[in-house]
Amino acid sequence: MHTNRFPSNMSDYGGAGVCRCCFSFLLTSGLTTLFLWLSLHTSKPVCSIQDFYVSALNKTLNSTSNHSIFFDLKLENQNIDKGVYYDAINLTFYYGPNISLPIANYTVSGFHQGHKKYTHRKDLVDARGVPWDEVFRGFRMGQWRFSG
Repeated sequence: MHTNRFPSNMSDYGGAGVCRCCFSFLLTSGLTTLFLWLSLHTSKPVCSIQDFYVSALNKTLNSTSNHSIFFDLKLENQNIDKGVYYDAINLTFYYGPNISLPIANYTVSGFHQGHKKYTHRKDLVDARGVPWDEVFRGFRMGQWRFSG
């Protein structure tokens, strides 16, 4: 007498077990994909100028002899679990629409920034080649305005 090694219907296989196995596989695959994406996904750092001050344009000083420009550069790493290494950051300052004539340059040295951190780089640069008397008169007469 020959017995059939294969069950005659799906219920003999334990169909619920196969369904459970497929569901577990899909759930595990989905969660693994989500966690991998979250851990490998990075955000670009956010860079902004928080403060900008040109002492030659201060109307209360009534002098254009100080050519310093103060700036506060904020760099923010929004990544949840990854630090960022910045190479040297070059800042170039221009007067007016002519970008072929820079009035000042500044370099922020490279550094490492931890995850979910921000830092400020504050400094002064000495601007050269700006007709400060002309610019100052323009501000006093209301010809110049800041926009942002």
